[in-house]
Amino acid sequence: MDVNPVDTILYLASPETNSIFSINPLTGKQLSVIHNIPEPKRISYIRKQDELFVSTATTKCFFYNGKSLNRTHKVQVMSPSDAVLYDSTNDQIYVGYQDGVKRISPIRHKLTGFIPLYQEPKSIVYDAGKNRLYVNNSNAYSTSVIDLDAFRVAIEWETDEPLINDMALDTAGERLFLASKEKAEIISINTKTGRRTIFSVPTSINRMHIDSKSRLLYLISENAILIYHVGFSKFIQVLSTKIEGRMVSSFLSPELRLLVIAREPPSKVKIELIVYQIEKN
Repeated sequence: MDVNPVDTILYLASPETNSIFSINPLTGKQLSVIHNIPEPKRISYIRKQDELFVSTATTKCFFYNGKSLNRTHKVQVMSPSDAVLYDSTNDQIYVGYQDGVKRISPIRHKLTGFIPLYQEPKSIVYDAGKNRLYVNNSNAYSTSVIDLDAFRVAIEWETDEPLINDMALDTAGERLFLASKEKAEIISINTKTGRRTIFSVPTSINRMHIDSKSRLLYLISENAILIYHVGFSKFIQVLSTKIEGRMVSSFLSPELRLLVIAREPPSKVKIELIVYQIEKN
């Protein structure tokens, strides 16, 4: 999922139907559908160009015009792709493929470089203060730190257990949050020193998001949402709420103050979206 915050449009990929749905998250109204996208995986909205970038389970990625939703460009990445990040500071797209990360120019709509990792990234986060990428190689028990100035891997942070796909970066606190797949634990890594701290949580986590301004960390399990305030020395739970049915995906938009949960209801008839409006502090 991703959002166009200017026009308040949520984009949702549906690999089962080879489609992308655009929805107004405030009203729940479906606005349009892009058909015939081969197995879409992730979506990134590029505000400067008003375009969508879509990774797929095929060897190709696609660009779509944000207004007409017509396909504008195709990029051959030579393998299935998944994780996507748009770096608005450097105006680059980073996409995870089978063996690492490829860089794509949203202006030229072409590949401009790649960094081999010899494993498939599951999520990518950008640290503007350090001009770095953090790449979660959850199948390989490690997180790669990519120095974008040198355009190479600078550090590998290894873990003793598999990680969930998501990461959350607290830029002000210089901390990267990871979550164990097997234990009810959050791993906090100091991005300056590499030192790690482990926090126990009530249940194992499937997804996580952070709002850096409010310092709120959203932890989402299959049937619950846990919200923590992440101070410099404390990790305090401020809210817990249940989700009816099974959570299958989630998305946080701090700009629109929305948390979106895609769930499979008990009837299992279709996927439903639950939209939470986040109150101002």
